[in-house]
Amino acid sequence: MGIVHRTTGIVMSIAVCILMASAISISAGSLNSPSVPGNITSSFYTLEDIYNRLDAGTTGTPSVFTEPAAWTEDGVMHTLSEIMGKAPVVDDTNGAAVIDVLAGKTFWGLKFGAWGPRTGTMVNVGAQAITPGTSEVTITQGYHNGSGRVATDADLLAVNIKEDVNIFGVVGTAPIPSGTAVVGEVLATMTFSNNAATGITGTMVNVGAQAITPGTSEVTIGLSQRVR
Repeated sequence: MGIVHRTTGIVMSIAVCILMASAISISAGSLNSPSVPGNITSSFYTLEDIYNRLDAGTTGTPSVFTEPAAWTEDGVMHTLSEIMGKAPVVDDTNGAAVIDVLAGKTFWGLKFGAWGPRTGTMVNVGAQAITPGTSEVTITQGYHNGSGRVATDADLLAVNIKEDVNIFGVVGTAPIPSGTAVVGEVLATMTFSNNAATGITGTMVNVGAQAITPGTSEVTIGLSQRVR
């Protein structure tokens, strides 16, 4: 029994040695320092640099290691929790997508799957001019700079619109022409309206006062507005 255990132990030892001898070498970079402490080639960013970058976008400058003058129990920089608290987090609800940001403008994407530096694609419409008409005018999708305008017309007044007709919220008050008179039934130079037109000028001759003396022959009464 002792021989079996001993043999097993020898086999396992040999196996371990073989595995160690055949292990793949993994490189994690040079373990040697770039230079001695205090040399500019050994400079690096500190955790405080990272905090300031996240907090205010501070550029930061790599610094060389400086031996503390004295040990202290008080913290000399922000904690990892404070640094992590400044880091952005995923926001799939309110995080902007590229279509939400003006084309060419950069931002930090917060959506899952679209994290990190991004460039907007929203079309820059600028100032869109719209002229009202009988058909709807589609407002172009994209960014509007606030200078866009809808055209107006000084004649869009209630008095210029037929009574009870609503045009863009303006209700007309102009009377609707009516009547059956024609030009020959209205005294010359006098204007009138009928159900076909307005501002019509009559053509009836103004005979004035016609004097008629009866005799043996008929006397024609002149066509006129009236006869006295």
